[in-house]
Order: sequence, then C-alpha cells, then structure tokens
Amino acid sequence: MRAGYNGERYVRATLASIKKQSYGNFRVLISDDASTDASAEICRSFTEDPRFSLVVQPERLGWVANANWALRAATGDFVCITPHDDLLDPRYIDTLVQRLVEEPRAAMVFCDMREFGVLDQILIQPDLCGSPSERLIGFMAKHYDAAAYRGLVRREVIAAEGGLEGNAAHDFAADLIYIARTARAGEVRRIPQVLYYKRRHIESASLQWDPWTKDMKIEAWRLHCCQLLDVALALDLTGAEQKRIVRASVKRLLQAEPKRPFPFIRRLPRQEKLALVASLLDVARKQGGALRKLAPDDFVKS
Repeated sequence: MRAGYNGERYVRATLASIKKQSYGNFRVLISDDASTDASAEICRSFTEDPRFSLVVQPERLGWVANANWALRAATGDFVCITPHDDLLDPRYIDTLVQRLVEEPRAAMVFCDMREFGVLDQILIQPDLCGSPSERLIGFMAKHYDAAAYRGLVRREVIAAEGGLEGNAAHDFAADLIYIARTARAGEVRRIPQVLYYKRRHIESASLQWDPWTKDMKIEAWRLHCCQLLDVALALDLTGAEQKRIVRASVKRLLQAEPKRPFPFIRRLPRQEKLALVASLLDVARKQGGALRKLAPDDFVKS
C-alpha cells in the first residue's frame, strides 16, 4: 500500500523498489491524494503490472486521512504503508513476512531505517515486548523516531485498533500514535537490518516542523503526549500499572532524556512545566480512582 501527494520527483523510484521485491505475492494499492503534478500518470504506468492498482482521490484528504483510506481498502494478511518518496530493499517484504509468520504474538515487525538526502543517519528503535502496559511504557521511553511506522502490520490489528489519529497541531506525530496503538494490541518486533530507506528532503513533512515557533512546538508535543496517554490508559490496567504509565508519560512530556525532539522543554521554567503536566493529568483523572488525586507537584520538583 502506498499513499502520496505531488511526488513526481520521487514516486517512480519508490514504486520501482517495490516492484523489485524478492517476495512476489503482494498487492500495491496506490492512493494518489489529488496530486496537481504528474504523480498519477507516473503511478498509472505501473498498473501494467496486475499487482499494482491506482485510485486518484477526487479531492485532497491530507496525509493522515489518505493513509487511513488506504488502510481501510487494503487486503491481504499483512499491510504496510510506504510514502511516495521512500525506498525498499529488495528483501524487505520477504524478511518481514517471514518474521511475522514465525512470531504469532507480534502485531508489527519493522526493520532499521536509513535516512538519506539532507540527513544521513540510521534510525534504530527497540523491540516492544512483555505485557501491554510494559509495551506502552517502553514505547514512551524509547520510541521517538517513527521507524516502526513503515513496518508490516497484521491486518486484523488495524481492523481492531483503527488507523492513524490526527490532531489539531497539523497531525504532528500521528505516525507515533499509530505505532502505540499497534503496540497495545501485540508485540512490536525489530529486525536488526537496514531494509528501509527514508528520503529526507526540504519538502519532508517532519522538516516542516523546524520553523515552528517555540510555543507551537510545545503545544504539538503536549497534544501528542495527551493522545499517547489516552491510548495507554484505555488498557485494562491495575492501579499500579496506571500510575507507572502516567509517570512514563510525564517523563516523555518533559523530555527527561537527552537527544529528544524538543530538548528545550527540559529547560523550561518550573511554572511552565507544571502547566504542561496539569494538562496531561487532566487526561489521567478521567479514569477516576487513585488517578484523581494526582497533582503536578507530584512530578515537577522545585
């Protein structure tokens, strides 16, 4: 499954890399998001291969809604999302399918990812295993790069958990929430090989966040962490598990670890941190019980 908008510069290479897969039993559903360039024509040339089909959306959906449309329309046992500008190693599908077949507890399998273009680095994210609460806590602590978003997911998991969830901050980090919801359903397992190549260029969605103001970045991160906590607290948890998840979400919100997306949040004045944590605890208090008694001062020390 491939979704894209105005990708005429890159989409031919993307589709060619999919066509070269060593695993031949796949279908590619291309959802062109009402592109205004030659993307649809380029994609249509690939439909000479019966494994490829194209739908051109009559009006622009945006990347979240377009991906969700394609997820709903996808068939087959396993599904992956491939943006219009990325590349797959020829062994990508074969390797990930084999791992999902071997590990029935895995809801998703992903590989290491190399970014190329204006950035050149390898993104490595850890496995998410154990109980559902342990998987979500592990996600909050370690998953900041959406490498797993490009992984292979069981279709029944998508049917149960739904697709991507947007937000008021231009759908910031919607791919991370998608991973978290998948981890809620089952294990997320890493293959320690670079089999996926993410092209980073000036039009990449993630690079559009760089010029945001400080306040815009803080608000986007706050919304993301509130969404993530809501996903985690939907699990059937003990009181102790709920408190551990809230604590993990606060650490994520306040960027407690170094090398995080917006490290300046760690240096905010205490009053600003208290306000951020208060909004997160509003999500927790909806669960009732002991969570109603939580206060920002419990988490932000002087």
